[in-house]
Amino acid sequence: MIGNGVGIAPMRAFCQERAFHIIKGVESPFGESMVLFGTRTIGDKLFDWDFLTASKVGALEHYHIAFSREQQQPKQYAQELLGEHEGIIVDMLMKRNGSVYVCGSNPLRKGVIESLNTIFSRNGDPQYTSKLLQENRLMFECFGGGS
Repeated sequence: MIGNGVGIAPMRAFCQERAFHIIKGVESPFGESMVLFGTRTIGDKLFDWDFLTASKVGALEHYHIAFSREQQQPKQYAQELLGEHEGIIVDMLMKRNGSVYVCGSNPLRKGVIESLNTIFSRNGDPQYTSKLLQENRLMFECFGGGS
């Protein structure tokens, strides 16, 4: 799950649903989860408490944040986190047929596609992003902010 700005809200709901299943001892339709979140500053970490709690109860295995305007830190965007966690991405998507949900700005959409293309090319299948799209395993809810 990848989101930037308020696009992180749907990811919170996925994590809450998965946590509910875990706490109630009910089998969950969801597998291992990862959230990559892009925001401007540390003060903009929307729903951070919810994601930390989901991590503690086992509903979120990977949680990483990129900051694009934080002082004294290099500028980083959510899609750049994909490359930093390439091994996990390849495992979840190529080896275990996982899905990707992206919600946020249109530049995020473009950046995610570019990052995934790079990762899959390095891992032997330059067409894998297209395959994810065709199989509805890569889904976008993006808006505004350019193309």
